[in-house]
Amino acid sequence: MCTEESPITPTSLYAATKYEAEQRCLERENSVALRFATIFGVAPRMRWDLLPNEFVMRAVQERVLVLFDSRSVRTFLHIEDAVLGYLMALDQPGRMVGRVFNVGCEAMNLSKLQLARKIREQVEFSIVDSDVPDLDVRSFVVNFDRITALGFKPRKSLEEGIAELVKLFRFHRPFQAYRVV
Repeated sequence: MCTEESPITPTSLYAATKYEAEQRCLERENSVALRFATIFGVAPRMRWDLLPNEFVMRAVQERVLVLFDSRSVRTFLHIEDAVLGYLMALDQPGRMVGRVFNVGCEAMNLSKLQLARKIREQVEFSIVDSDVPDLDVRSFVVNFDRITALGFKPRKSLEEGIAELVKLFRFHRPFQAYRVV
């Protein structure tokens, strides 16, 4: 269980620079560090490569989802709830300044296989559990007690976010313009 106090061992240049930026920001007065779970959901400039978004897109459009390291665990948070995290930091600076907060909820700590099965509750598709190892070796369960103690509670469930994504991907194909005919 990863808390805000757990040792940080970045596994990529992105993670290393993100952690370094967090440390530099915390050296300044009136700063708060928010460590968000993987954001998902429909948004004007959404990322297609984030696990829930990509999994739903593949399930809807390709009708098959190949899982590499299906037991690895990640944690998720709807984009609207990420906004609530920012608003909380603005509304409660006296309780948050100078501290690090994991932002999310433990109910959304799921393995890739659990996520795929949640999606399959709304979309018919095949799940293929591959023996090929995943090059992305991240797997972690995150604790959110610190921010929960201040009253943070996500409003959007994973199921609601999946439903939004299913609706989007039934008519929108993000990479259609790039397909070779």
